[in-house]
Amino acid sequence: MAPEHAEAIRRVYPRVLAKVLGVTRSPADAEDAVHDAVERALQSWGDTGAPESAEAWLITVAQNAHRDR
Repeated sequence: MAPEHAEAIRRVYPRVLAKVLGVTRSPADAEDAVHDAVERALQSWGDTGAPESAEAWLITVAQNAHRDR
């Protein structure tokens, strides 16, 4: 992953976690879901590049990961 992708994740992580926590109502579940989203970002952004809104992408993927559990 490019350094700018890692920086984008670090920058938005607190907001992503807060948003997902509002959905899950469980800190542990929110952290697990965001962790899943970050793993997916590490896999896919290297091939396709980071999306225009890394925050929105991570929130969507994390919420989907939580729902799929």
